[in-house]
Amino acid sequence: MTDRTWSYYMRAQAIQYMVKGFLQSLRLKSAHKQIVSLGAGFDTLFFSLSSEGFLKDTKYFEIDFPEVAKQKASLILQHKELFQGLGKTSAENKQWLGGGIDSEKYTLLGCNLKNRSLLENHLLKCGLDTSLPTLLLSEVVLTYMDPPESSTAIIGWAADFFKSAMFVMFEQVSPHDPFGIKMIDHFKNSIGAPLFATEAFPTRQSQKKRFMEEGWPLVRCPTLNFFYYDTLSEEEKSRLENVEPFDEFEEWHLMCSHYIVLAAFKGICEDICEELFSQLNVGTYDHSSPLKDVQCTVRVMEVLPSRDKLKRQGHTATPLSDGTVFLTGGFGLENGKHMRLDGVQLLRTVEGSFHCGDILPDSERTLGGRMFHTATRLKDDNILLYGGRKSPSNPCEETILLSLHNKHETKPLLCTEDDFTSRVEFSETRYKQTIFTCQGDIPQLRWRHTATHVTLPDGSENVLIFGGRSSSCLALGECYLLNTKSKTWKKFAIRGDAAAPRHSHTACVWDNHVVLAGGLDAGLQALSIVQIMEIDVNSVKLRTLSVDPPLPPRYSHTAHVVDDNLVLIGGVTPISSHPPGVIVLHLKNLTWKSYTLPACLTPSIPLMLHNHCSVCWEDSQGIMVLGGGGNCFSFGTHFNDGPVFLDLSPLREAVAFKCA
Repeated sequence: MTDRTWSYYMRAQAIQYMVKGFLQSLRLKSAHKQIVSLGAGFDTLFFSLSSEGFLKDTKYFEIDFPEVAKQKASLILQHKELFQGLGKTSAENKQWLGGGIDSEKYTLLGCNLKNRSLLENHLLKCGLDTSLPTLLLSEVVLTYMDPPESSTAIIGWAADFFKSAMFVMFEQVSPHDPFGIKMIDHFKNSIGAPLFATEAFPTRQSQKKRFMEEGWPLVRCPTLNFFYYDTLSEEEKSRLENVEPFDEFEEWHLMCSHYIVLAAFKGICEDICEELFSQLNVGTYDHSSPLKDVQCTVRVMEVLPSRDKLKRQGHTATPLSDGTVFLTGGFGLENGKHMRLDGVQLLRTVEGSFHCGDILPDSERTLGGRMFHTATRLKDDNILLYGGRKSPSNPCEETILLSLHNKHETKPLLCTEDDFTSRVEFSETRYKQTIFTCQGDIPQLRWRHTATHVTLPDGSENVLIFGGRSSSCLALGECYLLNTKSKTWKKFAIRGDAAAPRHSHTACVWDNHVVLAGGLDAGLQALSIVQIMEIDVNSVKLRTLSVDPPLPPRYSHTAHVVDDNLVLIGGVTPISSHPPGVIVLHLKNLTWKSYTLPACLTPSIPLMLHNHCSVCWEDSQGIMVLGGGGNCFSFGTHFNDGPVFLDLSPLREAVAFKCA
């Protein structure tokens, strides 16, 4: 299942929740009602509601262009089961229907919404009663109207025309943040359907103000995220999660935060608002304003050779002791195609420039494509590759030890000037992979976990594994230590504060402890919690930091410890369409500052900081972000346009950049 499937499902669920809330309202229990669907297209909501018995006291009207109405009417009349559901139909040829249908229960009207006087006249001819409680429904319709003032006029017309009404509008918002830029480009350039009203009214606040100024006294404007978290039962969430393996959480949350279900009320329908939203946390998912913070200076870094500009996500970037960075796996570009990457690359600085080159295996066997794995540097500069997946139902089984070595090789070289062949010695870096066969408490196969290099008080070298997810569990909460010398796994019970199962979090070493931050829990809630893991030979104790005010929740971010400061970079949060920027939390006094990131670094190419990696460059007093982006099945795959450098110079006076 893809993020698009989940998003379409949530769209249908949200509309059904609003429509059925209107039809089943206790306030309107004994009243006859009407539904007017604007720009209905080939929607089948009337037939599903009718078959479920929801329209016994309700007349249903649909409006669209005459050419659409004619096609839909033809389809309905060709199918007996659909036609019979309309009730008594007039045999009179009514030209003003615009090729539509007029029946006892259902009217399909062909009319341009911009011609409001004609629309009003024809609706009245079809028996519409402006005194009855009426639900107006618009699913991604008004935003396409050019100019946007014409769609605003529809909103005002509806407020004037109906005595008591509820207007439900499903549309896009937040066109100017990174995901919004990608969304707008898709509609404008890929399918040729610009979102005029979305650009004219880009925020939830501006949409609410628009409706209120047009005569709607009560307006609510939640995103699709609200409908998932606060209207679905736990049973339905579980059913959805088990239909098919799903792992595109970032794009799904971003998609849902960029779609609103605006509900405006007037007259006796205002009481419906309380029935729909009174006991639900609609405000939790209505954070439209970013924090008032300082913008972080970011610049694009050129890496040579720039074959793919390191366009990838879900990969690893591991700093080595010599200042190079070891890159493995992920999903990205390979010879112009999107695929899981199985190569190894080494990023290094050469005479002030960044160079990235492929590292070949010392045998014919390659690593194989994997993503959301970890690559942990050990004391001897070897790399421990653990976990990851090939697909959401196919986790990687082998733990692999990678080592780099220089291979010396003598090759023939033809010198054309004197026509003789000499032999020249070349040296190139190769990697060797060894299956790391372990014993003890073998962890469940997982990905989206953290793996942290720790040295215990007894001097033993270990890798601490925490969290992640598996094919059967959305969030894991166990803690394991792998002794790299004995190759023995040991599962530790966590003492102290509760360890919420999570994935896509971060874990950094600080003062012989491990700092856990953020993540996505089993309920798909992003976490704001920061916890300290105190690790001993036989125990792990967890202590939660009391950060006030709490940090904005996030997951799929990266983190570094800069002296006593925890630096959080990017990520995704379901409670706001604004992407998290950079947070700097002082781990001792627990104060924090927030820094925004630019939406774009180059024209029309957004900067999406999730599923990325980052590396702290001590000599540059900043952080390099490598890769990032996601695979959105609705709007297309996006990769950041090359590595970027985050200059945290505003902190230089307070922080010495010695990074971990």
